[in-house]
Amino acid sequence: MRSPRAAGLVALAAASALLVLPGCGKAEDGFASIPDRGERFPGEVQAGAQVEMEEIEFAPTRLRVAAGSPVTWTNRDRVAHTVVEGTDTYNDFTSGEVAPGETYTRSFDEAGTIEYRCTIHASMDGELRVER
Repeated sequence: MRSPRAAGLVALAAASALLVLPGCGKAEDGFASIPDRGERFPGEVQAGAQVEMEEIEFAPTRLRVAAGSPVTWTNRDRVAHTVVEGTDTYNDFTSGEVAPGETYTRSFDEAGTIEYRCTIHASMDGELRVER
């Protein structure tokens, strides 16, 4: 006869298995049900990429770009934004304030991942993967 503790552990293990199984998905699904297991930078490498700043977000958030090609951020909001890698004081690049309706364009020559953000709105961030 099992102890009440052992029976409880078996029941907990069975319940845990039921919670895990629905999220597994199939290999051909790209593991879409598991966060960050799919491709982090979807889509083709772009030359002349466009990023919209709208509703306090960068869209697309993640983008693949060809080395040396321009990336243009367009502000479609009613408030100013910035495009900064780092902080306003210590950065690899900064757009300064991009007023509503204005754009900021920059090219990236070196391959790698660039994380950027808006220093005015803490929730706004994005990433570029620069590829040769």
